[in-house]
Amino acid sequence: MIWVYIIACIPILGIAFVLWHSERNEAVFRFRTELIDMASDVAIRILYDESLSLDARSKKWGKPYDIVERYSYDRMLYSLRPLKLEAWFTEEEIKILTGR
Repeated sequence: MIWVYIIACIPILGIAFVLWHSERNEAVFRFRTELIDMASDVAIRILYDESLSLDARSKKWGKPYDIVERYSYDRMLYSLRPLKLEAWFTEEEIKILTGR
């Protein structure tokens, strides 16, 4: 009789996982979109900063994108870490991404 209950729980657990996965997928998409927007803002500021030489600009320009790409979408999707900057990046990386 207990096997009936166990077998009945399998679809329920599957549905719960699909719902969690769907919500986490949407949250990761929004988080990564915000990260890419922040990296783009910093890169644009670097490109238009006339106080830097062209060589210095080209070296600094890609750094925000490298930080964002350090963690893959799948790694963020299947991790249990919260989707906050502090949970994924060091303070130095956060300063680069926020442009401070």
